[in-house]
Amino acid sequence: MLPADPGRDGSVARPEELLAELTAVGSAAVAGRRTHVGFPVATDIDYSPLAPLFGSLLNNIGDPWTDPDGANHTKRYEREVLDWFGDLFRAPAGDRWGYLTSGGTEGNLYGLYLARARLPEALVYHSADAHYSLPKCVDILGLDFGGGPVSRWRWPPGGPRCGWTRASTASPSPATSSSAPRCRAGWC
Repeated sequence: MLPADPGRDGSVARPEELLAELTAVGSAAVAGRRTHVGFPVATDIDYSPLAPLFGSLLNNIGDPWTDPDGANHTKRYEREVLDWFGDLFRAPAGDRWGYLTSGGTEGNLYGLYLARARLPEALVYHSADAHYSLPKCVDILGLDFGGGPVSRWRWPPGGPRCGWTRASTASPSPATSSSAPRCRAGWC
């Protein structure tokens, strides 16, 4: 196991030191495989066929349906994945767009970015069990968060309006309290 504080500024003075540290990280990862189950640390995926690509800089920047100059991209495969999901969700073949993200944080950031473009005055609500990146994404994009943690919530009778309530709290709904957060998304 690597020490938490190696007693230096964090730089590696010699390539041999870096190789030793990387070897220790690899050994720790292999040792932990027995207990790593499920996303994101699933160990049942064999990435070895991709190993030859790891020595190349691949850059899928921009629109997945537009190939850049040069051959250092994998947009063909990105398009195949997007088409597969488009078919799965029955999106019209001529009316699809998207891209593959590096993970949940980037996906949440882009989703909230698009939401802000469509509803710039909307509030963001999420449960305490949501992906850890949501508060960070809300902050980065300068969005308004609609209050404290929402562990369970329900629409009021009649559907989505400013009368939302928190089912797990005794807080008054915005319909009865002028100090409670109000919907600014145009639903009311």
